[in-house]
Amino acid sequence: MGGRFGMKPEKEYTEIIALADLNKYAASSIITDIIHFTDDYMMISFLKKDDSHYTNNFENEDRFKMNHMNVNVAIASAITSYARIYLSYLEYDLNINVYNKNTDSLHVDKPLPVE
Repeated sequence: MGGRFGMKPEKEYTEIIALADLNKYAASSIITDIIHFTDDYMMISFLKKDDSHYTNNFENEDRFKMNHMNVNVAIASAITSYARIYLSYLEYDLNINVYNKNTDSLHVDKPLPVE
């Protein structure tokens, strides 16, 4: 299973910070994205290095709650299922010879109709 919602449970934080505070966040976090708003302010996305995912310390269960993670296996399963249904529609209803079919791709013998 793949896609954004089927990924491992890492809680990503996003904050708008002043440029002067960037070094503080860089020392205590893994910065995953930076979007500059002005010369003095930016939005950063980051993972905290001290989260239980990185320290493997599960003594304090409040620090590692799945309901706050950016993961949803049900959504990932639904998207994957719908993709397979749609690809089956293309294969059978449009009378196309399929050479290879995957969750996100289809190799066929003629162009697909534009819809």
